[in-house]
This record gives sequence, structure tokens and C-alpha cells, in this order.
Amino acid sequence: MTWCGQCYARVPAPYQPAAPPLALAVAVAPYAMPAVDLAPPAPVPRRAGVTTIVAIAVGALLQWVVGRLLDGGTFENEALVRYGIVTVLAIYSAVGYLVHRRIAADAHPLRWRGTWGAWPSAAFGLAVGGAAAFGLLRLLESHGVEGGDQYVALLVSERTVPYIGVAFLIAAVAAPLVEEALFRGLLLESWLARGKAVALLGSAAMFAAWHLSPAQLPYYTVAGALLGLVYLRHGLAGSMAAHAAFNGTLVVAAVLYAFAPGPVVNVETSGLTLRAPSGWHTIPDAPAGYLYGPSNAVITVDTVSSRYYGLTPAELVARIQLDRLPALENFEVRADTAYTVELPSGEAARVTATQAGLRVDLVLLPVGHRLHFVALRGAGSTRARADFGRVLQSIEVDR
Repeated sequence: MTWCGQCYARVPAPYQPAAPPLALAVAVAPYAMPAVDLAPPAPVPRRAGVTTIVAIAVGALLQWVVGRLLDGGTFENEALVRYGIVTVLAIYSAVGYLVHRRIAADAHPLRWRGTWGAWPSAAFGLAVGGAAAFGLLRLLESHGVEGGDQYVALLVSERTVPYIGVAFLIAAVAAPLVEEALFRGLLLESWLARGKAVALLGSAAMFAAWHLSPAQLPYYTVAGALLGLVYLRHGLAGSMAAHAAFNGTLVVAAVLYAFAPGPVVNVETSGLTLRAPSGWHTIPDAPAGYLYGPSNAVITVDTVSSRYYGLTPAELVARIQLDRLPALENFEVRADTAYTVELPSGEAARVTATQAGLRVDLVLLPVGHRLHFVALRGAGSTRARADFGRVLQSIEVDR
């Protein structure tokens, strides 16, 4: 009851609901009124497209500068691989710095996960990347290409721990971290306001351009679109994991290829047989007696007949020193390196020469009316030179 303010008569009090128990109030409080999020929306990177173009330009510029420095010089493949490693690491360092600066300048929080948690998203990415890599390897094998990616295969072909470690560092660590942060975390995310299709295809096209390989633009565009789809659903945890799994699988395939047992080569026209060490391979369309191995070094076998009938290895060495061996007219022979060597297949002459500025190791093995030439091109590779000695020890010749 309450009192009237004019006549002071007692009147009923207006209805007021009783307060609920404390536990009930706490339980229903979140549903009593929808919460209003007053926090500002996450900022979108304002110049992600410019940063991406600058990153592509930096990569192209560094490759051009290194190319100009090497232009005109004569370098073995192993040396070129070392220069390539330094160049790639410099590119990723520079681009990583650009990405970091753009993220800091825009206060842009990277989206690490999507509809799932970070770990399930990463697991999904690993499965997608691994499956895509296996599919690519099967496709390449169906077209006669073994060893997966040719650049990765070249990098690990020396079969040494440092080279294999660098291959994993570049392909499975540096590339996923830098490229995903740039093309998905910044570029794709900033273009989502234009629509998912534009953001997905645009970032995929820029990703393809980044690799500076016009012949492989369709391949890298598809790869970029696939990684973009993973990012849209599972964030950077998913796309980085997919990228790392894809590249890592290709590195593993290249390592297995580099350590695969070498073939037995039978050159029927010359009656010569040799066994190649692991890491050496034949090419289906190449002539018999053609092998390639570490750092794309090449071993070839050739035979001439009758013209040098009856010459002993010592006489061959004497002719080489006098520059009177027409069979070597296409080489710049270092006459002071000629000497005889005893092989299981017989005594032979060995000499070092150059051709097109590159070192060539030559072994001349006279057997009856035939003179067998076994040559190692690309002898700048330490591994190839060691393997060449094993090849010479394995030679068998029909007499």
C-alpha cells in the first residue's frame, strides 16, 4: 500500500516483480539483453596490394642482379646452386621484412584460424597439402618426370646434409611463412571487401606472378587458389600447414630420388657395361651410355674403332702431351694432366680438359680395335667426381 499525494488516502502500490534468486539472475543475465560490441572492427591492410607488388619487384630485382653478376662467367652447376641458395634466402628475408612492416603499419591482426581451432586447422592443411603433392608426383611420373620438382631435385642431388637441410628450410619453412603471410594473410584478406571471388583469384594470380615463371603461371595460379580456399576456411594455420606439407613432400620425394640405386648401363654397340652409383639416372630418349647425376653432372660413353688400333695407354698419353690426338680436338686439353691409370677392365689413359669453359674428366680405354671414351662433364661437383671413380671401377668390356 501507498498514500495518495493529494487526499492522503491509502491506494494499492503499482506491481513490481519480485527479484529472482541470485543464482537464477546470474544464469539468465547473458540472455536478458543482447550485448553490444563497441570495439572497433579489425583494421584492413590499406596498402597490401602495393606491398605485394613491391615484394614481387624485389624478388625479380635480386634475381636480375645476381644474374648480371654471373653473366659472362663460367660456373659449374654446383657453384650456381650455392649462389641460388644465397639469392633465395636474401629474397625471403627482404620480403619477410616488408610483410612485417606492413602488418605493423596497419595494425593488422593476422587471422590464424577459421571455423576450427588452430591445431585442427593445421591438421586439415597438412592433409590437403600432402594429398596435393602426391597427386602432382603421380601426374609427373605419368609423363616420365621423376624426382618431383626439378629445382628441389637439383638442390638435394649432392646428397649432403647441409644441402638437404637448406632445401627443407627454404621449401617447408621460409616459403610457407613468408608467402602465406603476404598472399593470404595480407593480400587476400584485404581484398575480401571486393568479394570472395576477386580476392581468391586476384591473390592466386599475384602468387603465380611472384614465382617469375611464365611457363608455369597456370600451375602456380591453381596452387594459389587452393591455398586461398584453405585460408578462407581455416586461416593461416591451415594454409601455412598445407603449403609446408606440399613443399615438404616434394623435398622428401627429391631426396628419395637422389638416393635411389643407380642403373646398370649396357652400351651394346661398344660392348661396354658399367654400374652407376646411387643418385645417377638415365634419360629415356637419351643415347645409350648417357647418365646424369649430382648437380646435373653428366657421364657419357663413346667408342671409336680401327683408327687407334694397337695404341697402348702410354702411347695415348704421349700423343695427348704432343697434342697429336685428333679425337680430342673438340676439347681444350691440359696436357700436363695426362697419365695412365689401372682399371679392373684394363689400363687406360686419363686427362683433364675443358669444353665451353667447363671442366671435363676424360678416360680413354683401348680394348682391341676399339677406343672407349668415358667422360664426366660437370666435374665441378665434388660428389660427381667421387662417383666417377666408382663408375670407372665398375666398367666391364667385351674383348
